[in-house]
Amino acid sequence: MDKDRRDAGPPTPGGLRLVDELMARSVFDALPAHIALLDREGRILATNRAWRDFALENGGDMLRVNDGANYLEACEQAPADQSAETKPAAAIREVLAGRRPGFSFEYTCHSETEERWFLCRVLPFAGGDNRARAIIVHDNVTSVHVVLAKAAARERMLQEKLEQSARLEALGRLTGGMAHDFNNFLGIIMGNLDLLSGLNPSGAGAELIDAALRAALNGAAVIESLLALAQRQPTSLRLTDINRNIDAVAQIVPRVLGSDIRLETRLGTDLAAVRLDVAQFNSSLINLARNARDAMPDGGVFTIATRQVRLAPDDAAAPAGAIPGDYVLVEVTDTGVGMPPDVIARVFEPFYTTKGLGQGTGLGLSMVYGWITQAGGHIVVQSEVGKGTTFRLYLPRAAEDDAAEIDPATPTGEPIGGTESVLVVDDNAALRETLCRQLEHLGYSVSVAGSGAEALDILEGRDALPKLLLSDVVMPGQLNGLDLAELVRRRWPAIRILLTSGHTDSTQSKQAARLGAFAMLRKPYRRDELARALRAVLTAPSSVTSL
Repeated sequence: MDKDRRDAGPPTPGGLRLVDELMARSVFDALPAHIALLDREGRILATNRAWRDFALENGGDMLRVNDGANYLEACEQAPADQSAETKPAAAIREVLAGRRPGFSFEYTCHSETEERWFLCRVLPFAGGDNRARAIIVHDNVTSVHVVLAKAAARERMLQEKLEQSARLEALGRLTGGMAHDFNNFLGIIMGNLDLLSGLNPSGAGAELIDAALRAALNGAAVIESLLALAQRQPTSLRLTDINRNIDAVAQIVPRVLGSDIRLETRLGTDLAAVRLDVAQFNSSLINLARNARDAMPDGGVFTIATRQVRLAPDDAAAPAGAIPGDYVLVEVTDTGVGMPPDVIARVFEPFYTTKGLGQGTGLGLSMVYGWITQAGGHIVVQSEVGKGTTFRLYLPRAAEDDAAEIDPATPTGEPIGGTESVLVVDDNAALRETLCRQLEHLGYSVSVAGSGAEALDILEGRDALPKLLLSDVVMPGQLNGLDLAELVRRRWPAIRILLTSGHTDSTQSKQAARLGAFAMLRKPYRRDELARALRAVLTAPSSVTSL
């Protein structure tokens, strides 16, 4: 041991106190929380570096007070918009007098650029000189509040989606229950009108039949749109050149917009093909044009633009829930009055409309949302009052190995018939009668059944089986059309099967898989559609099960 140190002897008590004070002060200043000591009157005896630095850099809150100032006065002078819990001077006085244990409270402080949250803890304290009575600890908990706020926002968004799903489910039940019957009614109307047109009427008679057929087809399109909106029926997705489709619709849009609104198209080049329901897409553009017309009573510009976009995983501008990848973006913009935030938040809700009674159903944009979601796409809206509205439709690019698909040509002349025997199964007597007339007009030999059980009895009692079973899917009783088709395929595999329905709940994946094993003709259908479907099933190789 060094001689000088041995001679120095032990440190004096005063030296120990000095070391202790220096170490305590160093620790006090090193703590990240804002800390102050209060005397019995609430005056600040000492503050650590974090408190002093914050007081120096920031104003307008309780931390602005420095050594010697009265903390209680700062509490009492808190901004008027703060709650009573953030002015706890009386409670602090109780702690200083030794009549209350420690407690805590939260408060916020505001600056021009941000809002911060602090957790303040008040603890009894007895200093060595008996002056200090309480210690004040302020912790900045802003990050915690931000996380909680984001979590609350996400919860609200999820709740809104759940509520929207519930509304769509209710609409789906209502629509699904009605669709089957309405499509049967339309099938009877369209079938008999087709038969009338086959009698070669001329002049006014032909015009009247055409007008009635157009109205029936429009009614069928409305039912299909409602089912797509409620996600109760798959849309008819086809490989499509989006620009070519827009060029065709652009011939109609000016008549919808009126003479005071100018149509502009800005179509990108080399766009990828997309899979979509062409009829639904065209109807959506017409719907958006109608809305734009109403938003521009004094005229303006309506623009349809297309371009290819790639959504990255971290793309902040991507629609919520969008899968990263390549999309064709269709932007539909107007220079109209725009929409406030509360309207934007509800614009895709079924039956929501800002139009007067009798001027809108509130289903147009809901239908757009329904079919584009089923097609795997997304739709978002951006609008500002007085500055117009933009709808962005993100359509997923079709797979590169998709084969080109050509829409079936519009038939000309008399539909092709046949002489095979057909067993028709449908519980609607009027539709069954109309269908029999159509089949007989096409040359087929027809027998009928009103239920699955009746059809099974007919098949079991016959030596000569029909060549084809044409059955509705949705029928009452224990044996519906799908059950009947599966039973017939097992017991009489030589019988070809064509199913038809005005509504099937394709939201059930199990049922969708079962239906996919059979050729399907959607109600209501024209006579030429029926004729083509029958020939396709009857002439297909035995290994082919669907159209």
